[in-house]
Amino acid sequence: MFFKNDTSNPQKKTDPIEEELKKSLKGDLLNNEPFIKNCVKIENFLMDKDAVDQQLIRLNDLLATKLENSNLKVGKKATKQLRTLIQELLTSAGFREGMIQTIGDKGLSKEDFMFLTSSGFMLKDSSLRGKPHGEFTHAIQWCLIILKQQEDPTFLDNMEIKDICNHIFKLLGHEDSTTKYPFNCWDQLVDRAEDDARSPEWLSGHIQDNENEDYPLLAEMIKLRTEKGKGSLSKSHLEEKLKNPPERYEKHPEIEDILMPKLNK
Repeated sequence: MFFKNDTSNPQKKTDPIEEELKKSLKGDLLNNEPFIKNCVKIENFLMDKDAVDQQLIRLNDLLATKLENSNLKVGKKATKQLRTLIQELLTSAGFREGMIQTIGDKGLSKEDFMFLTSSGFMLKDSSLRGKPHGEFTHAIQWCLIILKQQEDPTFLDNMEIKDICNHIFKLLGHEDSTTKYPFNCWDQLVDRAEDDARSPEWLSGHIQDNENEDYPLLAEMIKLRTEKGKGSLSKSHLEEKLKNPPERYEKHPEIEDILMPKLNK
């Protein structure tokens, strides 16, 4: 018989983050221990502002190198270098090439969002460019996760960089990643209203504030994109792009108000 004070039978401590995460899972994902553990590690990382800043500095340094190599300063063409850098990092982690652009005020349905996520597509939230959420913020969150794994392979249990999309990101779009609990697994990891980098609104503001001036290029570029998104010309420009997609994009045959990257373009 064991008694409450018997140290030979210590009760297993429960992690509140893990317990809450499990409320969003069912079926095979609820029994996928490596996935759950890595999601908890991602949450803990994004909650650690110093750790997030370390990777923002690395992202800023990579951006500075790209601009220097292209002989560019912050501006329209420089923004393309930021997009290219983000896409290179995402592609290295197994994401689909190119980002899907959201256009218009309607927003994606939950079903469409989960379908695109399970297919390995990152969204470029062009329709949220001028709002606190920001345009590149979700992509930046995943770039920080990738950079953290590059720096410390033990972070995600020695997972290879190329497997991050398949083993974590795509599963956030799986039907087992959502239950009747108010928040699905994606919400809990990277889309929740918290005072840390799990919130895109917080992260976008944090980058632009750049209190310690540690990532000046990244801060200035995101500020410029945010300001650009607040003007009436931005909305009309996006609407025109939807009517006449650029060469590298095409409309989705079933999902409204998005532009899909063409393969091999």
